[in-house]
Amino acid sequence: MLVRGTRERYKLEFLEVEASKSNWHDWLENKRINYMKLAGDKRAYSYWKEQCELLDLPIPEIKDFKFSVSIVGNIKKDFGIGFNFIEQL
Repeated sequence: MLVRGTRERYKLEFLEVEASKSNWHDWLENKRINYMKLAGDKRAYSYWKEQCELLDLPIPEIKDFKFSVSIVGNIKKDFGIGFNFIEQL
């Protein structure tokens, strides 16, 4: 997980570096499903609140807790808002 921005205004981003696999499409679909579950998991929000305290970052309201996922590799898919497919950093 990356924290990008400034202390006052930051953004969370999960970074996944992926190499081609025989079952790449299924592998990535499972990742998408897991990240969608994580987005609605109150434990993830609780964990982030603890990290904010350790990092001296403002704690967002639960309704404002969001993150994006960047998948680095030679594949492009449309997983919707919050998912980015890039070839390199």
